[in-house]
Amino acid sequence: KNQVSGDDLYRYIIEHYYYGAPEYKQRLMSQSELVSNSNNNFINDNQVNSVDAYVNTAKTYDYYKNKLSRNSIDNKGMNVNGFVHVDKNLGNAFWYGPYDSMFFGDGDGVRFSALAKSLDVVGHELSHGVTNKQSNLNYANESGALNESFSDIMGTAVEGKNFVLGEDCWIAGGVMRDMENPSRGNQPAHMKDYVYMSEDNGGVHKNSGIINHAAYLIAD
Repeated sequence: KNQVSGDDLYRYIIEHYYYGAPEYKQRLMSQSELVSNSNNNFINDNQVNSVDAYVNTAKTYDYYKNKLSRNSIDNKGMNVNGFVHVDKNLGNAFWYGPYDSMFFGDGDGVRFSALAKSLDVVGHELSHGVTNKQSNLNYANESGALNESFSDIMGTAVEGKNFVLGEDCWIAGGVMRDMENPSRGNQPAHMKDYVYMSEDNGGVHKNSGIINHAAYLIAD
């Protein structure tokens, strides 16, 4: 799906969250533009981001299917929805469980370029959907860090080329996250260094480095 404005997205999510009305998801879907091209040459920026999201979602879907024998996100063959161009300056991507959908910003031009072009980012977000369907992990503190780490691990597994996260869309210098050396991404590598904090749902993105590093040691 293409051309979802940030204002519309956030309005629909807030309305759905507070009022529990499922029709807001359908309205958001119907407002979005399905990308197509009669000559199969997807060359402008709007189309390129959409194709990146499609290709990387397909690669992630196939990894779960072929390597793990999983039938889509819920293991029951559910459709996979992805929205790109979510707020033109959004340096973020996320899974939103009530809509069973992934959302990818175009990047803020400071830390991120378009996030959908990064296979491990797409794999990360789709894996949040798997966690959402498969477990009852509360998205806060230690269980939230486990949730984030699972997505990092699976995004890395799908990409397969290294243990660095988001290198294809990270433009701020250094790395976003590094499973081999979490300190490069300002993360702890050991439980003794667990960071207690109120921000970031109790440090879910910060402390995911602990399990990320354990996964690296197992894989290496």
